[in-house]
Amino acid sequence: MKASALVGGCALAALALSAAEVGATDVGATESDLCFRQRNLVANRTGFNAQVVDSNLVNSWGIQASAGDLLWVADNGTGVVTVYQTNGQPVGSPQLIIDIPAAVESSMSAPTGLVLNKTSSFAVPGNFDLSALFLTCSEDGAVSAWNPFVDLTEARIVIDNSRKSAVYKGLAIGHSAQTGRDFLYLANFVSGKVEWYNGRYQFLDSFTDDCISSTTEPCSPGVPATQNSQFAPFNVEVIKGQVYVSFALREPGGIDNEPDNGFIDVFSLTGRFIRRFASEGPLNAPWAMVRAPRRLGRFSETLLVGNFGDGHISSFDFDSGEFIDQLQRCTDGGSEPLVIDGLWGLTFPPAPGPNPSLFFASGPNDEADGLVGRLRQIR
Repeated sequence: MKASALVGGCALAALALSAAEVGATDVGATESDLCFRQRNLVANRTGFNAQVVDSNLVNSWGIQASAGDLLWVADNGTGVVTVYQTNGQPVGSPQLIIDIPAAVESSMSAPTGLVLNKTSSFAVPGNFDLSALFLTCSEDGAVSAWNPFVDLTEARIVIDNSRKSAVYKGLAIGHSAQTGRDFLYLANFVSGKVEWYNGRYQFLDSFTDDCISSTTEPCSPGVPATQNSQFAPFNVEVIKGQVYVSFALREPGGIDNEPDNGFIDVFSLTGRFIRRFASEGPLNAPWAMVRAPRRLGRFSETLLVGNFGDGHISSFDFDSGEFIDQLQRCTDGGSEPLVIDGLWGLTFPPAPGPNPSLFFASGPNDEADGLVGRLRQIR
């Protein structure tokens, strides 16, 4: 495919992203014994029974499904973003590979979260300052934005806090219906706070839950503390106009992956604490947070939470935060808990259809490999 044709395709995808998304309209299955079948689509090497092998896919982290049956994946181990069709086939010939530039204090980027931009804010520096198609954050303390009309194969850095030792594990975009303003949220694992920016990348404030991120602040009444209160924001998502923040336990050199390890809080778009959504229990370094569509049986319209620590996906009642169950893998004799080694991102297509597919990205074998796959319910 010629570069001009590829740019045109990306532009159409960008236009499609800004269009109204069509959701499911009926409740669908209500069976209590649904299980899921896993199909591996892309891996960085052979040995995963994947349909496609792509060496760029190392420690695949953030993943977003978009209109046009596309999957956008942040590859932490190679410093790029790769794009696939939902059947696993790479986009473009030659393949579209988008370089994520390194921060000023780094020799190589390490992208983590990725968010598609459906707003007119968040310009990509260039001749025309066009709005980004996607933003990605990185463990080297930078945020990069990409638009194919600015540069087809490289994103542009729009925030660089590497000199402040920032480590960004996730990001999200929010829109205020009251003010019409767009916001960007970054989970800084080192500072222990979520950073809040406007649509021009200007810093506004930061916030956290001092009850679990500090050993000096008292807990709010009725909210249990932990014996080791060194939790930090691990990821952030904006769902139905509120900011959901997952917290994981820090340890020297990384993340503590243990059972009963994690929290999820809900904040307003301005960083005001609203409530504790989930505490410990099935949480184990939770990163992925996605609201399930309808037609997913008893998991319909619940919050699905993916654990990096143990690879489980848990379902929580979206209103009460009550734990429902963990997703099950289909076996010959029935089902067993679904486990995805090194699980990172989860995403549903914008129009899930009658049998919704849940796509995942992971970094198996201690993040040395990469895997993108699909989960589909079997009744």
